[in-house]
Amino acid sequence: MDFSFLNLIPFFGVFMAGLLALLTTAFWIWMIIDVIKTPTTEWEHEMEKIAWLLVVILVNWIGALIYYFSIKKSKNFYKEGRY
Repeated sequence: MDFSFLNLIPFFGVFMAGLLALLTTAFWIWMIIDVIKTPTTEWEHEMEKIAWLLVVILVNWIGALIYYFSIKKSKNFYKEGRY
């Protein structure tokens, strides 16, 4: 049997796709946990928390990205006093 680098390329692609799927799923779960753990007092309205939870769950990793850049980063920005 000849084991060359070219024979490993399909396996590398499958490995990278699996790794990407694992990382996006972990990020999605992390954002769901962040929405749930954020106290209701930090939201302007109680329904805002429920709305963001629905967005993150229903829109999957894209909703998690939107939440991360629009809410989570801005919360950390203001907590650190950089405004």
